[in-house]
Amino acid sequence: GNPRLGGRPRGVGRLTASVAAAGRPTADVPSTVDSAGVAAVQMPGWGWCAVAASADGVCGAVIADDRHSALSGVQRTIGGRIPDSVAARHGLDALAARLRGDWSRPVKLDLAGTEFQLQVWRALAQIGPGETITYGGLAGRIGRTAASARAVGSAVGANPVPVLVPCHRVLPAGGGTGKYRLGPALKKKLLAAERGGRAP
Repeated sequence: GNPRLGGRPRGVGRLTASVAAAGRPTADVPSTVDSAGVAAVQMPGWGWCAVAASADGVCGAVIADDRHSALSGVQRTIGGRIPDSVAARHGLDALAARLRGDWSRPVKLDLAGTEFQLQVWRALAQIGPGETITYGGLAGRIGRTAASARAVGSAVGANPVPVLVPCHRVLPAGGGTGKYRLGPALKKKLLAAERGGRAP
């Protein structure tokens, strides 16, 4: 269904989206869950993936070169919510499926951010595999002018669940791949994988 917005004090809201429940982790990529309820797995060719979740859905996702960086990168996204290891495993399985090219796995999200950030993240979730858009174009999708591209870019960069909400599909109007919180090399790799190996 469409993302729903829940209340948070001082202009901060929560985005919950069903983007069906993911299946169990595959046997070739066994996952682990740490004491903070963060699920992690090493994906061949991609690195360490980690997901943190509450009972309402995934709060954070990271892809990193090593397990420690991946775990530490998502633990803080839980905030004051109670970690849920089952939801984290489901989110991790959905993330792994996307890296294998399967975007059919829906995932439940629980994202905290400002009203503007949530608006941008909703728009990001509507960009399909192999599709790209400029920051100005994304601003237009949420009813803003191209002059809002910089603010949109900041919201894109603050996306706590890269790949699950595909911020890598937003590109600069001037060409190239632009910045990416998980590194420009990974952004290029994600885009190339979605385009059948063709560079953006």
